[in-house]
Amino acid sequence: MLALPVIVADSEKSAEDYASEVVIVRVTLENGRTFTVFSVESAEELGKQSGQKFSYELQPGSVIHGSKSTVKQTIDEFRNLYPVNEIFAVTAINDFEKRLRSYELLSEICWT
Repeated sequence: MLALPVIVADSEKSAEDYASEVVIVRVTLENGRTFTVFSVESAEELGKQSGQKFSYELQPGSVIHGSKSTVKQTIDEFRNLYPVNEIFAVTAINDFEKRLRSYELLSEICWT
């Protein structure tokens, strides 16, 4: 099984906008330990709970995104690289209706 973060939208621009909202926050504690969380609020809470000095860095999330044709092409490339029987797609869009639409579009390009 292969798990992939995927965002499918009606246009490349919409997909790019949704994907730009996905951020990874790398937290580094004073003792050198690092953690990955998905919001600044979580990073600050983790740092406070640790009782140590900490810093965090925002990084763009790595998400397959685009229109149906773009996403299909990208996933096909993954399928050729990694011969798996199952692909698990997760769509990280906060807005429920937009997330549902992404899954609907993804279902239209599913492979047999």
